[in-house]
Amino acid sequence: MKFRLVSCLLGSVAGQAAAASAPPTTQIMGTFAGVSVANGDAGYVCALEAGRGAFQRQQPTSAKPNPPVLLAMPRTATYNAKTGAGYKASDGVVVLAFTTAVTGAMRIDFDYSAPNSRLPSGESVAFRAYKQVWDAATSTLRVSFDIDFAHCTLPVNAMFRSAP
Repeated sequence: MKFRLVSCLLGSVAGQAAAASAPPTTQIMGTFAGVSVANGDAGYVCALEAGRGAFQRQQPTSAKPNPPVLLAMPRTATYNAKTGAGYKASDGVVVLAFTTAVTGAMRIDFDYSAPNSRLPSGESVAFRAYKQVWDAATSTLRVSFDIDFAHCTLPVNAMFRSAP
């Protein structure tokens, strides 16, 4: 199967017109940067492991200007480092379902913290500040957004590459 990345598709989140020749779905592989954020005296930690990932998104249309993003992500977790309470974690595919061009709900397919988690898990968490930037010169897509866990906000940064 051959995957193509079209810059007009990736730049269209803010409502720009997409070219008629764009493929119906864009898929691209990449890497997530690891990050850990602590919530001061409360003791809560939010973390994202560094690792491989994948990005998939359909072409925006007038009927669906902000189509969902499917991301294969390394493990993401939140917990209280002092007590061990509140452990929530996901690993694998998540779906960013948009309510605006930059906010929405991150639906979690696999709840790593739940024994025998069903697929999909039914768990979700809010996200905000979504941004994707395509650089045609380097054939890279940079994606960033914040996951708003109950006790801390986790900044997510990833870079995906296309064959030039």
